[in-house]
Amino acid sequence: METFAALAFAVHAICVPAAYTAGRPQELAVDFTKFSTWSTGVVATGEPIVTDRDYRFTSIPKGMTGATYILRPCGKPGEKGSPETAAWGWALRRGNVEVSRPCTCYLAVLSTSRDRVLVKDSKFETLRKDRWELVEGQFTTTTPRNTSWTWHVFKCEVKMRGDVHFRDTAKLDGVALLIFAFK
Repeated sequence: METFAALAFAVHAICVPAAYTAGRPQELAVDFTKFSTWSTGVVATGEPIVTDRDYRFTSIPKGMTGATYILRPCGKPGEKGSPETAAWGWALRRGNVEVSRPCTCYLAVLSTSRDRVLVKDSKFETLRKDRWELVEGQFTTTTPRNTSWTWHVFKCEVKMRGDVHFRDTAKLDGVALLIFAFK
């Protein structure tokens, strides 16, 4: 497996076979060595969506199942914090995450909570204009008591190995809980 520069606290790769080279699966490594509180997981029902709450995936769009996702603390709505400690922050800025090969990035966006709209349709349109494609299929998670959540999942192609960063064109930083996964 190809990895990037390692530090003592580095978390490297849960590897997911996805691309093929000479008939063999090429593993995907996700590296974010500068964030000691992040880890990775494999998107599957029953797996946690954040590290500091007991919320779990309950249904996942077909293409997203098995992707490697970034597992991190939840933080609070509207709290930007640091990219490391607040999952409500847009966190995939230049130099935060590297991938070992071209892949598909999935972005799950918490769009409503308790009938409160967190992300308006205009922001989804902005994502679509910035190369994000809406994914068909149901995406749900467990929620806090007496709360209902609505999620939207988007995907885009990461065409090169190395640094993965996205401009926050929809201004989601601190507004909605985001889950990034790679396959």
